[in-house]
Amino acid sequence: MFEEYVAPVTEFVRAHQAWAAPIVGALAFAESIAFLSLFVPAWGVLVAVGALIGAGVLPFWSIWIAGAVGAALGDWISYSIGYHFKDRVHHMWPLNKHPQLLEKG
Repeated sequence: MFEEYVAPVTEFVRAHQAWAAPIVGALAFAESIAFLSLFVPAWGVLVAVGALIGAGVLPFWSIWIAGAVGAALGDWISYSIGYHFKDRVHHMWPLNKHPQLLEKG
């Protein structure tokens, strides 16, 4: 599903380096937020961006900060959802239609 976008997004980041930090922040957020991470496997782009950082094409600190903030925000929202809904979450979509996702998550 999302894997077909790894190469184009990576090439976009290589060509437009100013967008690297916002893209990494958004992808880290998507990977960290409850249930969204099941549908947005962003790890391929994140690994490719890491390779570009290692090759010296992209700066480390701004991308690291954006990724950390995105991941922390996603974790915080996921925790808040879990804390607020507690045992009621298994009655909500998509878990009411796909209960195996709860075990996976």
